[in-house]
Amino acid sequence: MSKSYHILVTIGAYSIALAALIGVFRFQQISNKYRPFVYVVWLALFNEALSTYLIYRIRNSAMNSNIYVLFEFFLVLWLFNNLGLFRQKKAYLIFCLFLMPVVWLLDIVILHPFTRFSSIYRIVYSFTLLLFSIDYINYVFFSEKENMLRNPGFLICLGFLIYFSSKGLFEFFYIFRIKRFKNFYLILLYTMGTVNLLANLIYAYAMLWIRKKEIYTSPY
Repeated sequence: MSKSYHILVTIGAYSIALAALIGVFRFQQISNKYRPFVYVVWLALFNEALSTYLIYRIRNSAMNSNIYVLFEFFLVLWLFNNLGLFRQKKAYLIFCLFLMPVVWLLDIVILHPFTRFSSIYRIVYSFTLLLFSIDYINYVFFSEKENMLRNPGFLICLGFLIYFSSKGLFEFFYIFRIKRFKNFYLILLYTMGTVNLLANLIYAYAMLWIRKKEIYTSPY
């Protein structure tokens, strides 16, 4: 990989630090309903730092990343539950709480070595979060009278939509890894670095608009 690729990936990955720092300084002013999002951001930064260390020490960060994607899903599910997404759809919440650990175990523990990045769980995970994000964005888009760009829930889901649509696509093509498409995969890698940066900047902006006393009513 070129030096420019590594620089882009590093900047994209560690740009989450901006949202994490805002979360630290504004934690007492952040509504309890958005606290899971703060934990997601902190966990993401911790995982990036741990991955950098493990790559330097043992040249493999798959184990911590495989654990991270499971815990991240539960935190995001907690966030969507706080946003009211499952208020009249409890079956979705229960189904996800059962399904995702099963998919994780099958893909990352049983079908593949734990020391290897696996894509099946990540594809299912990305697709699930995309559906939830679209559901929430649709409500805000058609129901909110206030400026959507000041609605933290809308901004967070917009970041999810941008990131996980690209992530799911990347993981889908990663499964096949056809050698003659090497340049195409390189383009996907560059794209993921850029998308990661954009999503993390949106998360940081969303963090600025989370208030203790909410301006917006719960959509569900």
